[in-house]
Amino acid sequence: MSRRRQKPPRRIQIPIQELSAIVERTRSGPLPEAEHATLKAAVETLARLTAELELFDFTIGVAPRPEPPPPLAEVSAELPLVFAEPKRLIHLEWAVNVVSREDAADEPEHRPVSILVYRDSAHVSRFLELTPLAAAILERLFAGDSLGAAMVSACESRQHPLDDDVLTGAARLLADLAERGVLLGARELGVGP
Repeated sequence: MSRRRQKPPRRIQIPIQELSAIVERTRSGPLPEAEHATLKAAVETLARLTAELELFDFTIGVAPRPEPPPPLAEVSAELPLVFAEPKRLIHLEWAVNVVSREDAADEPEHRPVSILVYRDSAHVSRFLELTPLAAAILERLFAGDSLGAAMVSACESRQHPLDDDVLTGAARLLADLAERGVLLGARELGVGP
């Protein structure tokens, strides 16, 4: 028995300032049907994205303790890297990761974001917003590519030159991930998947 794929829910594509103006008009009376539908779609989209981020936060927070890592080597371009679990790289259409949970009036920015969700040493879920190129590199590293292959492939897919800025940025990212306890080292040749 085959399952029919459901259409993805409708996503809004209008500036937040326009939504703010619609909300402001609700104070003076009922909204026209089109504005009501727009506001409803916006609220549903933001609620869904916020819930998605909270679900990842919860999932990472309650994940079981991982197995000890395999024997580690020094990080080098020829080796795949080993990362602490649990972790997840997510992509959202709105920057709901920067919205204050305490301030209901705080509005997310409508821009695509890539976020690394990971658990720190105190078992608290953390979020790290990444540039599109950094996210592309991590996606390939998480898939098991060597550091060098991941950087080359990510730059090619983003049509970005593999230049000194990329090398410096990648070194900073990896140092930051190591400091956060996310990057553990490199996988020794012939060990693991």
